[in-house]
Amino acid sequence: MIRKADQIITRPIEPLSQGDTVPELAFIVTKSTTLPEATKIIERAGELGVHLTALPSLDLFTLEFSLGSGEQLGVRLMDSALPDLSEVPTGPTSAAPEKLLEAPSHLILHIAELHQDEMSARVTMAGITAAVASATDAVAVMIGDGVVFHRAEVFVAMAEAGIATGTPPPLLLVEITVAPEGEDRMSFLTHGLALTGRDEELFVTSPNQGDGALNFIFQTIEELTDNPETTYATGQVVSTEAGVGLVVQRQANPGGDGPPVMRFDLPDEIQPG
Repeated sequence: MIRKADQIITRPIEPLSQGDTVPELAFIVTKSTTLPEATKIIERAGELGVHLTALPSLDLFTLEFSLGSGEQLGVRLMDSALPDLSEVPTGPTSAAPEKLLEAPSHLILHIAELHQDEMSARVTMAGITAAVASATDAVAVMIGDGVVFHRAEVFVAMAEAGIATGTPPPLLLVEITVAPEGEDRMSFLTHGLALTGRDEELFVTSPNQGDGALNFIFQTIEELTDNPETTYATGQVVSTEAGVGLVVQRQANPGGDGPPVMRFDLPDEIQPG
């Protein structure tokens, strides 16, 4: 079920019509080889504003819950590492690859029919996943259509923020992966800007050492998501917080599939942070 970055296809959100449902999926990599306690999950979910009721389980490896709105949540323990973990892309909030590979088990969370619009469903699923992660010895978490495994403590904090505001936190909605660009440079690629109504992603390259690139990409994501009317023309100069002008470029998605990208190349004196 794990996909490489170049297999991710970001799609625009289609508004749900009445009666439509959103299937939700999440993965938790854990050090624990047993299921978390249902009572702990219910208590933590309640703290996050999600009402869960325990249901009879199908077997010793599954927990079943009913949501307050009537949908059903399944939590399945798999006593093995997730396949292809060594190939999962990394990003600023990722768990260390060796930590993922050391974990002996993982949990799969599934809600077959979540009757909510897409953004509300993402907030709900993030809260439920955070509750389960808090009840086990979690290493990392990925929402089903995500790209990276976020460190568990980072994911929980982001989910709490989403519950508090009622909107998906930017780093859960728009994820970032990092890749080498030769010996001296690296790149940052976003995944998910289409979910905010944009028709392209961001691609930022920079030298390997220092600070600046992440601040710039976070700043640009915030500008684009908070201000839907904002557009950047090809050839336009956009300034970083340090006052360095960067030229807007456009190209095909470097991952192969997915939307085209708006590209910025940071010079040597502005480096990744």
